[in-house]
Amino acid sequence: MLDGLKLNYVKNNRQVIEEPDFEVGGVAFFDGEKMGCSEVEARLWIDAILNDTEVNTKPEEAIVVTQILEAIYESAKTGHEVIIK
Repeated sequence: MLDGLKLNYVKNNRQVIEEPDFEVGGVAFFDGEKMGCSEVEARLWIDAILNDTEVNTKPEEAIVVTQILEAIYESAKTGHEVIIK
């Protein structure tokens, strides 16, 4: 890919070729510093606590993801489907 990534798809019945911009600053919460995902999430939590703002991931969402992951592991272990309630 010498000339970058190109995404080809149809939108509104028209062929679209999109070239994503991967330059620093392309994501709303990312200010260009090189840091890991854990550090980004920790900073967001600290900001939510100190400034009384919304958290990026709500506890209810984290519980659902955890239930899904546990069901995947259980299903892989037993070879049977696992129903999440």
